Amino acid sequence: MMKILIGYPSEEEEFVIVQRVTGDAAAVGPVTSVDALLEMQAAVRKLYVDPSLMIYAVKLVAATRAPEKCGLPDHQRFIQFGASPRASIAMIEAGRALAYIRGRDYVLPADVVDGGGRRAAPSVGAVL
Repeated sequence: MMKILIGYPSEEEEFVIVQRVTGDAAAVGPVTSVDALLEMQAAVRKLYVDPSLMIYAVKLVAATRAPEKCGLPDHQRFIQFGASPRASIAMIEAGRALAYIRGRDYVLPADVVDGGGRRAAPSVGAVL
């Protein structure tokens, strides 16, 4: 549900990519168990999210549908269609995951912004 823009690699980075892809397969092994993953997912779902953060996500996504209602009438010409409710959900879930990784049992506004707030754009049809 997130779009992360990644530029082209440098020539050195691309060389390493080509080397890894065309060379011998790297030995891989499990980094966690299925049970541990399920426990982490359950723990993330229990993190506290203040309703004000959910309101923030909803308002941000709603602004993609009707920017004129948010004092941004000139932005409508750049948007073909706004983000769906899945974008609001993804922002909150990404914020929760980031708060968990950061070792907290509650979500901060920075978690929502860092985890998903800046990535709501993929759900928006932009006019270029």
